[in-house]
Amino acid sequence: SQPAPNREHQPVAAGAIRGQVARARMGRCVGGLPPLGFDHLVIDRNGKAVEVHRLVSYRNSGRSCSATWDVLDVEGRHLRTVVGPPPRQRFDQVILVSGLREKIEIVVQIFTWYGVDAWGFKRIAAELNRRGVPTVKSRRWGKGTIREILRNPAYRGCASFNRRTSAKVYAIANRPDSEGNDHTKIEQNDRSRERTRMNREEDRIIVPGAYKSPIPEQLTTLVD
Repeated sequence: SQPAPNREHQPVAAGAIRGQVARARMGRCVGGLPPLGFDHLVIDRNGKAVEVHRLVSYRNSGRSCSATWDVLDVEGRHLRTVVGPPPRQRFDQVILVSGLREKIEIVVQIFTWYGVDAWGFKRIAAELNRRGVPTVKSRRWGKGTIREILRNPAYRGCASFNRRTSAKVYAIANRPDSEGNDHTKIEQNDRSRERTRMNREEDRIIVPGAYKSPIPEQLTTLVD
């Protein structure tokens, strides 16, 4: 027989989900790393931009993950370097803003190779690996990482949430439930907790025009 689910942690997870959905519907980032070419801009509770968080490196040892960030002021001056989630991201709101020009140029090149030059995922990945260009997570490129770049709503100026599920307690469906919430929590079974999977289009939260994309619209249109 299967062990009973740990009910002690479920109310915490449910409360966290409500906050995540609320931030997502406002066009805010909900955890995770910024896509290639973006930084995180932190906005305090008064709506004032206070810090920029720029990912420097990311390591995944298999047992744990560690990210190193440069914390900048809103003028781009370096304040400090931190390992782990920058503290302000726990309490304030975060949006995406354009990052380093050389990172943006990599993404522009990917869109150009695919949309203009008709290169396939495999060829693009091979060329980036040949040039020694790392992914956001400091890994080699593969077809899946190229596909994710080209399909990511961020490069179309859209905030997105719930595109995939790897939750251990609840998954989210983007539809009202019987208790008056604007989303539905779906308790994960033992099998679904073991893998990450893409969610249905109708269960994703997409907010158009949440921020300005650094990628020219004519390039993203070629890929759509």
